[in-house]
Parts: sequence; C-alpha cells; structure tokens
Amino acid sequence: MKTPVIRLLDQKKKAYTLHTYSIEDGLLDGKSVVKKLNVKEEDLYKTLVLQGSSHKVYVFLVPTSEELNMKKTAAQLGEKKVSLLPLKELKQLTGYEKGGCSPLAMKKAFPVYLPESSRDKDSILINGGALGLSVELSPKVLDELLELHHYDL
Repeated sequence: MKTPVIRLLDQKKKAYTLHTYSIEDGLLDGKSVVKKLNVKEEDLYKTLVLQGSSHKVYVFLVPTSEELNMKKTAAQLGEKKVSLLPLKELKQLTGYEKGGCSPLAMKKAFPVYLPESSRDKDSILINGGALGLSVELSPKVLDELLELHHYDL
C-alpha cells in the first residue's frame, strides 16, 4: 500500500519500518492498536489536529500513554483555547480520514509538535496515512521533513 507517507519517505530515502494491523474488528483506539502491534504505549503516537481560537491549525503527536492538556497547550501556543479540528474539515485540510491521519505528507504544511521526551528515542510509531498502517521511524526523520517543534506534556 503506497500512501502519500510511504511515497514521501521513499522519495526522500528515509529509513522506516512498516507495520500493519487488522481493522476488521473496528478496534482502532490507541490501546487496541498497541496490543495489535505488540508495542509499548509510549512508543505509539496519535496524531491530533487542533485549531486555535485564531483559526490557526496545529498538529500534535502524542504518545498513546498520554492525554493532551488543552488548556496548557493553548497557553503554550499563545491561543485563548484550542480544540480538535472538526472532522468535516480534516480530510479537506490534511488529505486524511479520521484514524488514518499522519503528520507527514499532509495537503498543507502545518507546524507539528512532538513531545520533548521523544527526542532521545531511537524510534517511534506514527500513522502511515491509512487505517491499519503504522510507520516506525526515528524522531530525527520527522525533524528533517517537517516544521517540527517540541513541547512539554
């Protein structure tokens, strides 16, 4: 399956490992995917697309083991508040469906935020651009391909 994520990584000659998992049971939440991939919760990152009160869009990668504090996040971004981007706008802005959203190869380039704690990891898993597909790569690869910022959880 050649998603925009896989095409980008191949084109830029970046190292990655592809992981697939079954979606037939409908269990697509982070904890279920962690079990299916047999990885640690702190190594699988969910992609959250947020919109600030200014209408700016931000992409946050959050370990499955953590929750994003919206008030703290808004303060860090200098926004009055932030919330998840409405689903009806997700595909139009990113090119991805819910559950298949990756920070890589979005239709538009948005600032991407990765936890400070991930800097020292050898690899993390992010969505590969489709349901049932994850990509394992070094956080350094994300830094090379994206407008990447770091934040404290």
